[in-house]
Amino acid sequence: MGSDGPEQADDLEIEVSALHRPVPATTTAEFAEATSRFAALWSLQTRRRRGIIVSGLLLLVVVALALTITPTRQALVGTVFGPTPTATAPVRAGEDNLYVEISPLWGAVTLDGKRLAHLPAEGVDQPLHLARGVHTLRWRIAPIIDLACRLTVPLVAGDTCPMRVGIVPGKKGVARVVTLQLSLANVAPSYREALLAEINAALDAHQSSETVRVGESYLGVTLHGLDAVVATQPLLATLRFVSDAENPQAQCPAINSGPGANCTMNGDCREICTAPWQTTPTAPGRPWPAYILAHASWSYRTADGRVLVDNQPDIGGELQFLGYDEYPVPITIGWDGSVWKVSAGIGLRGSSAPLPDPICASSWAEVQFNFVSPPTSLGWQSVSLAYLAGATAADGCVLAMTAKGQETVLLLHRFGVLLAANTAAQRSLGQRLPMADAYEQAFAQQLAGSVAVTTGASNNG
Repeated sequence: MGSDGPEQADDLEIEVSALHRPVPATTTAEFAEATSRFAALWSLQTRRRRGIIVSGLLLLVVVALALTITPTRQALVGTVFGPTPTATAPVRAGEDNLYVEISPLWGAVTLDGKRLAHLPAEGVDQPLHLARGVHTLRWRIAPIIDLACRLTVPLVAGDTCPMRVGIVPGKKGVARVVTLQLSLANVAPSYREALLAEINAALDAHQSSETVRVGESYLGVTLHGLDAVVATQPLLATLRFVSDAENPQAQCPAINSGPGANCTMNGDCREICTAPWQTTPTAPGRPWPAYILAHASWSYRTADGRVLVDNQPDIGGELQFLGYDEYPVPITIGWDGSVWKVSAGIGLRGSSAPLPDPICASSWAEVQFNFVSPPTSLGWQSVSLAYLAGATAADGCVLAMTAKGQETVLLLHRFGVLLAANTAAQRSLGQRLPMADAYEQAFAQQLAGSVAVTTGASNNG
C-alpha cells in the first residue's frame, strides 16, 4: 500500500481456528433416536429422488421424440441458442455487391472503419464485395453531418441503410445501392439553422412587386373559396417564395427522378435532392446544384399601405386544395468548411433544367394535372409547350402551346389567375378561362415574341 493509506497494520489481529473440532459425546439412546430419524428422512429422500429420476427420464423421452420433427427441432434450438447464425443463411443474388452514392460529393465515406478512397459508379465500375456478417457504413462531412447505417449479408429486417437495387456493368448481375443525401433533417442543429437562414435569404432575393390595375383579376378569397377577384382599386402585389422546410403542416410531394438521376424526395419538406438534369455529378467539394421545396406567396396592399390579403397562394381551385402549390425550386449550395453559400435559380434565362422556372410552376401544374386541355384532338403528344417567365417573378408567366397547322395558343398566369391571352386560346380551350384585357394580351405577345416557339414532340412534363 502507498504511504497515504491508513496506518492500521500493527493493530490487525488474525484468529486461526482449529481445523478439527472435538465431537461432543453422545449417549446410545440419543444415537439410536438420531439413527431412527435419519433412516426415516433417508427413506423419504430416496422416494423423492426416484420420482425426480423417473420424471426426468420421461421428459428426455418426450424431448427426443420432439426433436425428430424438423420444425420443432429448429424452433427449440432457436429458443435456446438464438437465431440461426448468418453464415448458415443463403446469400441471395447481389446481396454481397455494394455501390454507395452520396449527394453532394463532399466528405468521407468509411466501410467498417476503413475509408473508401473511390466510390465505384453503378453500372460503370465493379461493385464493392461484402463478406458475410454485419457492416457499418458511415458518411461524415465535419462538422455538419455524421451519418451511420447498418447493412448485413445476407439482408435482415433490422438493416438501416436506405437501399435500392442497382445493375453491375454489362447488366451481368445486380447489386445493392445505398444512397446517402444531405437533408435538413440530418444536418447538425446549429448548422441546420444557418443553412435554413441562407436558403430563405436566397429566396427573398427574388421577391418582386407589380401593380394590379383596376379591372385586372387576382386570386383572392370569395364566398366560394379561392377564386378570381376583379380589382376595384390599384393594388401593390408582392410575390415571394417561401421554403416549406419549417412548416410541419405542409404537404410536400414525393419525387423520384429514377435511377441515375439521383433526385429523391420522400414527401418530407426538409429533403434536398441533386438536380436531376446533371449528367455528371459535381466534383467533390464543389457547389451543389440541388432542389428544395418551396411555394409562392402573394400579398396585396392598397395605395395607402393597408394589407388587403396576405399569404395567398399562386394557384387555386382543386390543385391548391390538393397541396400542389409546393414545388421543387433549384438552388446551389456551397460549403467552404465554415459557412454556407446559397443562391436560388429563379428567373434564369436559357436554363437547361427539365422543369420550368419556379415563376411558371403554377402554369406547369395546371397542365400536368389536366386543368388545361390540349388545343388539338391529337392530344399533348402533338403539342410543343414553352413556359416563358416574365422579367420579374411578379410579372407572371406565359404558356405558349403550338400544334402543327394551328395558331399558337397563349395563356397568361398572372397574380394567381390563368387567363386566355389571345383569341386562339379562347377558341381552342373554350369559354371557361377569363379573357385577358388589352394590356395583358400585349404583355403576353411581347413575352412570347422574345422566344422562338417550335413545333415537335411534346414537352409536357
